[in-house]
Amino acid sequence: MPAKLTTTIRNIDIKVTNQTNRQIIKEFHEYLQNIDTSENYQNGLLKVLIRYAE
Repeated sequence: MPAKLTTTIRNIDIKVTNQTNRQIIKEFHEYLQNIDTSENYQNGLLKVLIRYAE
């Protein structure tokens, strides 16, 4: 079962241990919301960034 966007956002705090990386990912998520991207698109991008930052 695919993870929902809310779960992925929660995983930012759980899986990304570096504070700077965590803040950058959160700011990027805000940017994605501001430019009206779909939740599916946001979810996919955030998952990749979290995996990269782990």
